[in-house]
Amino acid sequence: MGLICRLEKQSAIGSYRQDLFANQPLIFISPRSEPPTLMLEKLIQLCGGKVCKTLRKAEICIGQYKGKRPPGSRHLSEGWILDCITQHALCSIDNYRID
Repeated sequence: MGLICRLEKQSAIGSYRQDLFANQPLIFISPRSEPPTLMLEKLIQLCGGKVCKTLRKAEICIGQYKGKRPPGSRHLSEGWILDCITQHALCSIDNYRID
């Protein structure tokens, strides 16, 4: 929770803008995700990313998801979001793939 508060405070300053996920495609967060979906959605949005509520529109799926995924979509663990934010850089998705 502290990470969200820090990002909110920084984004409220005005001149500061976190755009870590700004160039990423739409991201879908699984309802089964841990940390909870709403927390991850807020983190992504605070970092300039776009979240969608339907998987068929997304190119990235975060968290465990048992349903059918669109061909070509990337299925990644929640750790990818958290590690990218912690390291202030996009991490290689290879270490976070879920099959």
